[in-house]
Amino acid sequence: MVDEPISEEQEALEPSDEEQPEAIAGALDEPTPEEPAEPRVRLVPWWPFIILLLLWLALAGGAVALLREAAVAGEARWTREYDLIVTVGVVLTALGPLMSLGVWLIARIRADVEARAGLLVSALLRGAVVTTLGVALWVGALVVLDLLSNGRLVF
Repeated sequence: MVDEPISEEQEALEPSDEEQPEAIAGALDEPTPEEPAEPRVRLVPWWPFIILLLLWLALAGGAVALLREAAVAGEARWTREYDLIVTVGVVLTALGPLMSLGVWLIARIRADVEARAGLLVSALLRGAVVTTLGVALWVGALVVLDLLSNGRLVF
C-alpha cells in the first residue's frame, strides 16, 4: 500500500488527539471500580400488605355471598350482618396506615443506618395502594348489594 498524501481539507476534518473533548478524555482516564456494587435489598416486605388485601377480598366476597338473599328480599341494609360488614370495613381502612407504620418501624430497626432512606415512603405507599384497592372492593360489594335490593341487578 502506498500512503497517499493527506490534503489540508481532510486534515481539518479529522480531530487530532489534542482536540478531543475533555469529558471523553476524562472518562477514559478514570479507573474502573474493583468491586461491583451490591444489589439493593428490599427492606420493606410485601407479605403484610398481601395479607391485608386478602382480608379485603374476603370481606367483599363474603358480604355479597352472605347478604345476597337478604338483598334480593330488600332487607340487607337492616340486618346485623350488614352493620358488621360496615364496621369491619372501617376497621380495615384504619388498619392500612397503622400497619404501614408498623412495617416501617420493624424495617427501620432491622436496616443499617445507610439503608434507612426511603423506608417510610415505601411502606406508606404500599399501605395506601392496598387500602385504596380494598376500599374500592368493599364499596363495590356494598353497591352490588344495593343494586340487588333495588332489583336493578339479578344473578
